[in-house]
Amino acid sequence: MDHAEFGENTRQYVAEFVRFADAKAGALLTFSSVVSATLGALCAPSLARFREAHSGWSWVALAAALPFVVSTVMTVMRSVESLSPRTPAADESLASFPDIAAMESAEFLSRSRALPASSIADQYTMINWQLSRVAAAKYAALSKAAWWLRIQIFSAYVAGLACAAVIGLGG
Repeated sequence: MDHAEFGENTRQYVAEFVRFADAKAGALLTFSSVVSATLGALCAPSLARFREAHSGWSWVALAAALPFVVSTVMTVMRSVESLSPRTPAADESLASFPDIAAMESAEFLSRSRALPASSIADQYTMINWQLSRVAAAKYAALSKAAWWLRIQIFSAYVAGLACAAVIGLGG
């Protein structure tokens, strides 16, 4: 395996991690939405009874709503951050789509043809470094999103139990 082939294989490997991170972010957003919709459907009837009941469970449900809302917002924010991480730009490269798009086709063609084999490998190496930074940023954001999702699920559980108790007390 030569240097350019190694670079291409590495790029495919890292790009697969980037795609997998995007899929995970989508799954976290979906799961967070399902938890929110379920809690909303469960607690909607208890909102009408909140004014009547004023039981301890009403206050527990209200107290659990704050961490639920905060954790939901943070889960969404971190998942979206994972979809579009901010990373420092790489040096100009003929293997980078933003750099290629900034050129006229004739310029790209002439510069590509002029690259010696060792420079082609260097272009792959630069892009692999940049892709690795993107993948690392995505997984860091996903880790934080998953942590916030755990808090969201726990607070939804507490709020759901409290809402069920309020409904039971009012009926």
